[in-house]
Amino acid sequence: MARLMNISPLMVFLFLGSIALAVMIQPGRAIRVPAPAPAPVSYDFLKECANKLEPCGYKIYLAVFGNGKLSDECCGKLVRTGKVCHDDLVKHLIADPSFKGNAAQVLAKSEQVWNGCV
Repeated sequence: MARLMNISPLMVFLFLGSIALAVMIQPGRAIRVPAPAPAPVSYDFLKECANKLEPCGYKIYLAVFGNGKLSDECCGKLVRTGKVCHDDLVKHLIADPSFKGNAAQVLAKSEQVWNGCV
């Protein structure tokens, strides 16, 4: 009888724990875990993209983030580098904590620069 009294609290704990677990895994009642963030773009990929844009990289930057104009030569270099490189470089720059501009405006301007070149 003494042994039954020692096991009883453990059994009660296990019983209640299994009920709680069963309630938590019921559909619609499960604990929601947010989806993982997409993997960041490789720094090496971005560096390679930036290198392909030389010597026009700064002029493209000014066209996207300022009021710069692109020459036909720099537009050609941008298009040859590719839209994925262009978009990823812009997204990387606006994701930087030191960026203080309007991301939506920059993305729209980036698209405008790209469309003006293609």
